[in-house]
Amino acid sequence: MHNRPPQRNRGVVILIVLVTLMVVSALSQVVLTIILNQARITHHQVSRIQAYYATLAAMNLARESLRLGLWTTGTYTLGPSGCTINDANIPHRVTITIGAANGTTGVRQIMLSTDYTYP
Repeated sequence: MHNRPPQRNRGVVILIVLVTLMVVSALSQVVLTIILNQARITHHQVSRIQAYYATLAAMNLARESLRLGLWTTGTYTLGPSGCTINDANIPHRVTITIGAANGTTGVRQIMLSTDYTYP
């Protein structure tokens, strides 16, 4: 005597397997999408924080350079190669603009800008 399932049951088993595979595939896609979005958000936050601290470093450099008389009115760039001050440790280019000294107080305006875009 053979214990073969009837033909109807084989079709139901194949249908259950296919539906299970489709559900697992859909859930995998959702999880992968969430992971990729979180990675993008994290990369953006890291870039923003790096740019913030690069700008603080540029501000301190500008203040010290003005105090020592190394810099005058003008625009300077700090960051990777191609800048006025090349520093491979600074991941983002920072532009420093130093205004003319105020006639009565001698105070100078220092403006900084940075770009932390990413692909």
